[in-house]
Amino acid sequence: MLARTFLLASLATLFLATQAEAKMYRWVDESGTTVYSQTPPIDGNASEVTVTPAPSSAPAAPQTPEPQQSAAPEEATPEAAVDDEAEMARKKAASDKIKAESCAAAKHNLSVYQNAGNKLIKTPEGLYERLTDEQREERIKQAEENVKEFCSE
Repeated sequence: MLARTFLLASLATLFLATQAEAKMYRWVDESGTTVYSQTPPIDGNASEVTVTPAPSSAPAAPQTPEPQQSAAPEEATPEAAVDDEAEMARKKAASDKIKAESCAAAKHNLSVYQNAGNKLIKTPEGLYERLTDEQREERIKQAEENVKEFCSE
């Protein structure tokens, strides 16, 4: 079955390759009609046509215009200043949100390690392990450092 598929694909490729290399002729017949054909007329009075391939169906890369540089870049419009301030406010709000989430996670981790006792802790790999007292104390110290870092104003 695989050999049959390979044979058919090879024949189709061969057929398409020969068709792509076919010559085209152009001539005017007795009635004055322009004829295009792969075979020349019997009288041999034809001109060979060069066939150019059609453009690929892939879209061309979008051309982005080069940004125009103004004569005085230090002169900013009031609208641009408002846009910059709004962008800075959005970035600060996003940063504050991330900081609040990190603070909450750090506090949660600290409470888990302080109250864990001899419980099993889930690892990042999804496995569960029982921490020794030394490991638990190490993680409590790390969690306290994280709380100081992320929860300070």
